[in-house]
Amino acid sequence: SDKQWENLINKFDNDGLFISDPVPANISKEELDKLISQRGASSFIQCGFYDGTKLNGILSFEKGQFGYNWTTKEIQTIKTIAKILSVYLLKIRAYTNAQKMVDKLTNYDSITGLMRKDLFKRNTINVLKRNKSKARYGIIQMDFLNFKFLNETYGYEAGDIFLKEVGNYIKKQVYTVYA
Repeated sequence: SDKQWENLINKFDNDGLFISDPVPANISKEELDKLISQRGASSFIQCGFYDGTKLNGILSFEKGQFGYNWTTKEIQTIKTIAKILSVYLLKIRAYTNAQKMVDKLTNYDSITGLMRKDLFKRNTINVLKRNKSKARYGIIQMDFLNFKFLNETYGYEAGDIFLKEVGNYIKKQVYTVYA
């Protein structure tokens, strides 16, 4: 079952390896045989991809014969490939997360969480271009007169709280058509 396979994955050694032959000390021969027959595998070696201590994936190699003895060179090669792939995949994830953060900082106000003007304009143009039914839309622009007075009298923290509350209220009231 998948649960048994997950239990097997947890049996990696300190190097992040699991080798089916010889049978590892932390799993019974019967349990291993059952898993191998369920998966249709023969002898295999697996190397885990880790992000710190979290297992994110597995690189698996199989041999067509049961009882195959993996050479030190094969094991080292597989470990090296797994480390290179792991670093590459982690860099892709970090890049993707950084891109999302840049997008958020570029397109959304850090205090209110609402769209900045440029993104709002792009989304509005797209909605209007797609408007096949000629539905009507309304746009509301707000400008708080003498907002500087609020900040100077009650402090910038109070002004930020006010803007957050206004932003939250707007988000709750507005129907999103551009998503």
